Amino acid sequence: MSLVGRAKLIVAEPVKGDVGIARIDKATMQYIGVKPGDEIDIFGGIFSPAHVRVKVAEALPEDEGKGIIRIAEDKMREGGFKLGMKVTADASWMRTLKESLSLKKKEKST
Repeated sequence: MSLVGRAKLIVAEPVKGDVGIARIDKATMQYIGVKPGDEIDIFGGIFSPAHVRVKVAEALPEDEGKGIIRIAEDKMREGGFKLGMKVTADASWMRTLKESLSLKKKEKST
């Protein structure tokens, strides 16, 4: 299991037609240790209750390297996010838990 980071991003305009996903660039995916289809948790600032878990999708080509996240409109409403909001994104703890349990299971079988 690899150690991953948390990315600080700015919420940008959602892509029309997106449902249940968030778009981040390739460098951010690599930094937080996810690939398209994986789940990430997105949190608002320290005093913000904003939080949502979404599947990751690739950013639009023009978004590469801009430090933004495009959260689908349905997930923005669900999580309580606003355009321009500073957020933190990281690999979902559920994924991390599943990986840990899988490793323990493999260790026991060997």
